[in-house]
Amino acid sequence: MTLLHSLKLTHRFALLIAAFTLGFVIYGSWSFKVLDELKINSALYQRIVLGKDLVADILPPPEYIIESYLVTMQLINEVDSREKNNKIEQLKRLKDDYEKRHAFWLKQNLGSELKSAFLEQAHAPAMDFYETVFKNVIPAVQKNEANTLNNDALNLVLPQIKSAYDAHRKAIDNVIPLIEQRNKTDENLAEERIYSASMVLLAVLILTLSVGVLLGVIITRGVIKQLGGDPADVAATVKKFSKGDFSDELVLKTGDKSSLLYDLKKMQKIINSFVTAHNIVAKAHADGMISELIWADKFPGSFGRMALEINEVVGTHIAVNKHIIEVISQYAKGDFSQDIDRLPGENAEITEAIDKVKKALTSISNEISMLSMATAIGDFSKRGNDTQFEYIFRDIIVDINTLIQTCDTG
Repeated sequence: MTLLHSLKLTHRFALLIAAFTLGFVIYGSWSFKVLDELKINSALYQRIVLGKDLVADILPPPEYIIESYLVTMQLINEVDSREKNNKIEQLKRLKDDYEKRHAFWLKQNLGSELKSAFLEQAHAPAMDFYETVFKNVIPAVQKNEANTLNNDALNLVLPQIKSAYDAHRKAIDNVIPLIEQRNKTDENLAEERIYSASMVLLAVLILTLSVGVLLGVIITRGVIKQLGGDPADVAATVKKFSKGDFSDELVLKTGDKSSLLYDLKKMQKIINSFVTAHNIVAKAHADGMISELIWADKFPGSFGRMALEINEVVGTHIAVNKHIIEVISQYAKGDFSQDIDRLPGENAEITEAIDKVKKALTSISNEISMLSMATAIGDFSKRGNDTQFEYIFRDIIVDINTLIQTCDTG
């Protein structure tokens, strides 16, 4: 390998390591940036919390029956029948929402203390409240008995409603400190975990970079060793080989007997030897030495099989030519007893051509024999059919016919 090739390889390897390192640095920086943006008490976290707090301040919570209590008070003082029905439907929806949210929170892992304060102590008075409203207040309102606060039936029920609501409110007030304490504990735990995760991520990033660089060096050296040279040079050689150009001289490293370049050099030698042997055979055949063949034993594997197949093709053509020569030689002697072999494929044209030669020779022989026999017995009226022949065969029959005509006239 030349010094220029070594410098090219070193430069490419340096670029590869730099790109690899830069990629991991960008990845690590972006990961830390995302963690910083999403961690507890970050700007984005505070924005989310602020949004949830705003919604909580605006909308009444389904799990807190303060809106139900307010609507019940409005229902008691309502005099319009249509508005009464609207308030009743609103209470039904509020009760349904409360039960759905309560069922939801029952499935959550709130802890025993929070579950007891929120789902048990606050739930029982809430259910008492709704039971009183739907069993006493609403029926009274629907009977138009609740037109004023002085209604005796309502005066008995109102303390029950207020008592149930106050008990529910007290339980809710006790839940709030528990939730705040739990949230604070969770936030502290989350911050600790994010910090630990950041340190682990940093360590993993450093370790990954180190391992990546080491693996890059090992893999690059291994690839170069397996290739036997600069990857670009080996690729260029393979590209030339794929186009049939085996002229380059391949230079191996000292002691290299296992690389791709070594195998390419062996293949180059075999192919060049095969091409040389093929050219020798081709020249010999061009000079008339048709018995010349490739020494198939000199070539391994597929090259040896190709040599054998070429020899078989040459041998087949030689055998066909010899058979043609043998048959034509017999025809030249006047022996038409032998037929040419039926040859397959495109060689069938040879069979047809030799058959035509035999047919023409036997036809003219038969014509001459017929005329000879007729003239031998003194019959000069016979003439040969010259229309079935062409060229010199036709001329022969015409000349014989002229001779017989002359003899007949004489």
